[in-house]
Amino acid sequence: MFAGAVRLDGGPPPLSFRTVIRGAPYCRDHPLHWVTADGLIAVVGPEHGACPPAIVRSGPVTVVGVARIDNRAEMLELLGDADPGIGDLGLAGEVALRRGTAGVARLLGDFAFVVWEADTRTLIAARDTFGVKQLYYATPSPGVVTFSSRAELLAQGDDYNIEYLAAWVSYCAPDPASTVYPRVSALPAASVLRFEHGLPRVASYWNVSDAQAQGVDLRSETDQVDAVRQLLTDAVRNCVTDGPRTWAHLSGGLDSSSVVSTAQWMASKGALPDGVGGTVSFVDPIGTAADERWYSDAVVAHYGIRNVLIPHQLDRWAILDDLPRFDQPCVCSYTVAARDGGVVDAVTAAGGSTLLTGSGGDNLFLGTMFFFADWVARGRVRDALREMVHRAAIGRVSFWDLAYQNVVLPLIPSRLRQLVVRGLESSVPPWVSAGLVRQYRLNQRVGSGLLYSGPAGSKYEFALASAVGAIPSILGSGVDRDALDIRHPYLHRPLVEFALHLPAAMCVRPHARKWVLRESMRGIVPEVVRTRVGKGNAGGLTVHSLLKESRFIRALLNESMLGALGVIDPERLKAELDANRRDTEDAEVVSGMVESVVDVELWLQVRSGRWGPEVARVARDQYNVSRTQKLHSKHA
Repeated sequence: MFAGAVRLDGGPPPLSFRTVIRGAPYCRDHPLHWVTADGLIAVVGPEHGACPPAIVRSGPVTVVGVARIDNRAEMLELLGDADPGIGDLGLAGEVALRRGTAGVARLLGDFAFVVWEADTRTLIAARDTFGVKQLYYATPSPGVVTFSSRAELLAQGDDYNIEYLAAWVSYCAPDPASTVYPRVSALPAASVLRFEHGLPRVASYWNVSDAQAQGVDLRSETDQVDAVRQLLTDAVRNCVTDGPRTWAHLSGGLDSSSVVSTAQWMASKGALPDGVGGTVSFVDPIGTAADERWYSDAVVAHYGIRNVLIPHQLDRWAILDDLPRFDQPCVCSYTVAARDGGVVDAVTAAGGSTLLTGSGGDNLFLGTMFFFADWVARGRVRDALREMVHRAAIGRVSFWDLAYQNVVLPLIPSRLRQLVVRGLESSVPPWVSAGLVRQYRLNQRVGSGLLYSGPAGSKYEFALASAVGAIPSILGSGVDRDALDIRHPYLHRPLVEFALHLPAAMCVRPHARKWVLRESMRGIVPEVVRTRVGKGNAGGLTVHSLLKESRFIRALLNESMLGALGVIDPERLKAELDANRRDTEDAEVVSGMVESVVDVELWLQVRSGRWGPEVARVARDQYNVSRTQKLHSKHA
């Protein structure tokens, strides 16, 4: 955690800020490090992970935040006269102060920091390209700016941003500049904040559209495969800064397996001093498609790496007595809290502090088959028909369904598309307030309709850009992020920018989605994983969790804060639970939607103080009574 308050005129910062921070639940009973300067008061702590927040001072300049810079040599050369021994946070602050937004645009890595130059009364804040690190700010009074890595520390009062809540429970990503707290703003990913005449000015230094529009040299398939391998190798090298203390998530999927295998392969070649210290894999105790041990075990056996198995635990019973206090509501935050807590315990017990993920691989390399719509729009109708027939035969799927999804829907007018696409995944859940749906135009922000909206002839490129642009919204928050330094090799910006220019044929091939990644990992990832078709799915676990916790969920909805705020109709939601869609095709979709409501509802009740040990005891007793009754009924 880091936070601070600045008087833009250089006067004494508000002393009340210290009291607010000390009284916050997240900071109470934890050691805090305070620094004051002309116009500034700042604090960091408690410290977790391999890259904890810090405060760096140099004369009138103070930098507060966190930074891990991958291209230090380039940034030192850019500045010319900087101390080669300067830390990453101080280096990032110097670049922002001396080179402005253009300088920040050249930083590679994960960072969120604030620079205060007391002599010139200059305040600059910056956040990394994909929003790995968090940064929030507020203006509680004229001329005063507060900032923090946790939005809750800047909140005033107990009111909430209704649009933010409505978006989360509708499966829409909220506005990246908003938070659940009405007077607290988020600095969007890839942005720099300055204050001019007391008013915030936010400038974006990178966006997907500009990156995709930049011209690139045409390369052969072999060259593109080699480039992906080299870029991913560079990304993993940057993330594995201390091998024994760096662990990795290993799902058995191609993305996480490629990260782990690349680290171990590089270590075996002497390109890294050490590979990762260990891996964690999720296992499913009830036997659904979420369990991929067949594939993760192949990587473990091939490289002889340590592997800790963590049960999925997609329910909340293990944590009801002591629910974590998340900064903001987020889908699945409580659902996977017990599982993620197990990851933290396993990694920290082994002396680890960093966790690598495979997040972002789908966004970069999965692709879509919208290139068929582009072929048709460009007059290549015969080519499109011939290839769709070929793929339908290979995949044993309906040609008509393939054509409908990848030619008809992308090319018909958007209003007509909204009329014909009526599935649950393409509409706001029926229990969300109809008034809020209209007010915030939620139906236009949900479902696959957004992917179809690219210009004719460029549907594939637009869908790819949309997938990459969604990366900041998928990183989420959880107990692991607060306790470990989470790093995402696939978010290495040069790798992302290269992937944005890959033609569809490099990603989407029959039985070989992510083809270019598969080819780049030849000889690195075990063949059984590299050539696998399909991937795991936790949908069955979600349905099971919903059924297991239905009594608890109904009790939670009886005192619904979302209902009191007018965001949902609790009775409509309970009726949906009673419908019992266990054996229908919509079961996984409905379960996921209900899970999002429950997690947001729990977040509100924890923050308001409604949820506590006594409430947890009653809920657990109700669950145990219900479970005992079911067992007696079964054996009667």
